[in-house]
Amino acid sequence: MTDLVVTLLRFGFLALLWFAVIKLFLVLRSDLLGVSGGIYGAIKPKRVELEPRELVVVEGPAAGSSVMIAKRPITVGRASICDLALADDFISSRHLRISVQANGYVVEDLGSTNGTWVEGERLLDPVLIKPGVRIKMGRNTLTIRKVEA
Repeated sequence: MTDLVVTLLRFGFLALLWFAVIKLFLVLRSDLLGVSGGIYGAIKPKRVELEPRELVVVEGPAAGSSVMIAKRPITVGRASICDLALADDFISSRHLRISVQANGYVVEDLGSTNGTWVEGERLLDPVLIKPGVRIKMGRNTLTIRKVEA
């Protein structure tokens, strides 16, 4: 082979290598930032607008306490870092988590000692609930309801 052919092959291989590195960078960037950055076939999540809701303590020592439910998961427990901190000795530091889904709310016990009860049944696995369902933890009963203006 002539020197010209070898040089062209080297530059072609180098260009192919740089193309692969740039493509890898774009894919990683889109995964980290959640942007589709020109990647074809990426599925865009359906935007669901839910009515404003709040998690309210309806019975127990902390009756009347509430927290707005946002798009990010909220935690309930005794610890001050929880979104809804309740002073109840029968509640764990981080007792449960509530996440917003398109068709309801997912309630998940975070390994609490005394357990979480949804409509009278002990919560063993995450469960999808609708507003109005009663959640009992410790001496408090909570529910999700529409924010009143």
